[in-house]
Amino acid sequence: MIVIVNNQVRRDVAAFRPDAVLEQHVDASRPFPQACPNFPGVGFFHFQQSLKSRQFALKLREAVLRYTRMRARTPQGKTLAWAGGRFAPYYGALQWEAPYPVVLVESGFICDPADQQVFSDPAKLSDLAFAYLAGLHAYLGLPPPVRRERKQEQPVPEWGMPWPLLLLMGVPLAVFISRHARARGWKLPLPAFLRRVIGGLFARK
Repeated sequence: MIVIVNNQVRRDVAAFRPDAVLEQHVDASRPFPQACPNFPGVGFFHFQQSLKSRQFALKLREAVLRYTRMRARTPQGKTLAWAGGRFAPYYGALQWEAPYPVVLVESGFICDPADQQVFSDPAKLSDLAFAYLAGLHAYLGLPPPVRRERKQEQPVPEWGMPWPLLLLMGVPLAVFISRHARARGWKLPLPAFLRRVIGGLFARK
């Protein structure tokens, strides 16, 4: 994907005075989908004359290798790329040496079956995002980020409620119905009725 960023966009980015810029892409190739597996894993590109950008790219690559199971290609310095039968600026942010590091990260190709598995798995996407954050921290000399543990969903019993709640609801209801039945002259012993009600509550569907 070739995108030329004009000078106005560059000025807008510079106005934020960023410590670093990471541009993350996920691409596809409709004309040549069979070529997608030729670019496995995560790619890192930077302005070829910017040492700061290359150092940032290397930190990002190290983090991807550490925190994910994805492949990570060696960072490449670029200014031009072959596109549409001609050489064109690879990406606007890579055309000039900014006062801050700029790295273009190609996270993968959605037309690649291996990458599709990553992009369709929230846990793997979370790992990748955390790796990018860890790479940024490493480049800026910050402490490693703390990762929040994913909340484990508690398994729900097949009857739909935890058994203590079933007892709290079922026993008083059984007592009430049993007394009501005896008041009407129905012969239904309380213990037997309780066993029947509780057994029904815990019967799995």
